[in-house]
Amino acid sequence: TMPFKKDPFGLPVVVLSALVLTAAAVNYFWLAWNCQPPVDDEAVHLLSALNYRDILAAPSPDLWTRLGRVDHIYPPLFPFLAAGLSLFFGQDTTLFFCMTNVLFMAGTFLALYFIGLRLGNRWSGVLASAFLISYPMFFHLNRMFMLELALTCLVSVTITLLIYSDGFQKRGLSLLAGIAAGLGLLTKQSFIVFLVGPAGFFLCYPL
Repeated sequence: TMPFKKDPFGLPVVVLSALVLTAAAVNYFWLAWNCQPPVDDEAVHLLSALNYRDILAAPSPDLWTRLGRVDHIYPPLFPFLAAGLSLFFGQDTTLFFCMTNVLFMAGTFLALYFIGLRLGNRWSGVLASAFLISYPMFFHLNRMFMLELALTCLVSVTITLLIYSDGFQKRGLSLLAGIAAGLGLLTKQSFIVFLVGPAGFFLCYPL
């Protein structure tokens, strides 16, 4: 047994937290200075979030029917969550909505950290997170109100839980993996495409 497994936290987690905070700060200042309007699907998702927010702000007996009519193309999880946070904090700006990506970025990094921990090196997850945030597409999507950050997070979390479930031998983690998979399907239809390969591999060759 590796000594660090008894204490999975420490300097790697500090570095990981600093990475998240730094990326969040960069995103905040960039979004505060950016005056360009949202583009393509980003505008669609922002409108959905605002519609969800308006419906949640004025609940009625037909609440669920109204929520179901907001978007007939994309699953609701990401804009709905952003709408709930917007209502809770009293913020409805594009900057605030885009900054909700920080939650999913942090979730992705945490999942990578625990995968690295299972592999026997708690720094590998930190290194993977640093590589990921430096990837241009991922870095760019962090500053957009798109579904991809939430999708990446839920794929990573689901795979992590599947790994730690030890082939569904651990009931609690298996249940959490199922919940994460359900949330992933509520994020974007392509979730299943990204999950099938890694999940199949880890189920056949458990770590």
